[in-house]
Amino acid sequence: MTLSIRASFSLLPLLATLAAAQCQCDQYRCKSSAGDFVYSLEEFLPVEAQSCINNNTAYDFNGGCRYCPSCNGNVCECQSGMECEWFSWLAGGCCITAGILLAGFAVRNLNRWHKKHYRTFPYDDTFKLEDWEENPYISIGLPAAFSVGLTVAGVVVFLSRDLYDVYAADSAP
Repeated sequence: MTLSIRASFSLLPLLATLAAAQCQCDQYRCKSSAGDFVYSLEEFLPVEAQSCINNNTAYDFNGGCRYCPSCNGNVCECQSGMECEWFSWLAGGCCITAGILLAGFAVRNLNRWHKKHYRTFPYDDTFKLEDWEENPYISIGLPAAFSVGLTVAGVVVFLSRDLYDVYAADSAP
C-alpha cells in the first residue's frame, strides 16, 4: 500500500514537467481595458503593456507568469493563483460529498427510528435499535447538523475562490 502511494507521489514531478514541456512561452499576452498586448520577455515593453502587467497579479514584474500559463500556440496568457490551484476544488468537493453522505445517514437513522417507534408493535422484539440509535438527537440530529455544516463549508470554499481573486486584484500595486 505505501509503495503504491510513494510511487504515485514520485510521478507528480514527472507529470508537472511533461505539462510544462507542452507549453513553450515564446511570447506573452496581457489583456486589459487598454487592449491586448503581445510581447516577448527580451523586448522593451511600451508603457501601456507595463501598466497591464503591473495591474495584474498573475504576472511577475518582468512580464513572466507568476503562477501558471495557459498556452495558445507559443503565446501564453498568465492565469491567476486561484485558476492554477486545485486544492480548494478538492476540499470543497470533499466537504459537499461528506455532507451528502451524512444527510443520507441521517435519513437512514430517521427511517429506522420511525419504524421502531411508530410502525412496529410494542411487544414485537424482532426489530432492535442500537443504544445510540434510540436517542434521536444523536442518531438523527448530529449527522444532520454536520451535514448542513459541511455542505455550507463546501459552498463557502467554492465562493471564496472568487472573493480571493477580487481581493488579490484590488490589493495589487
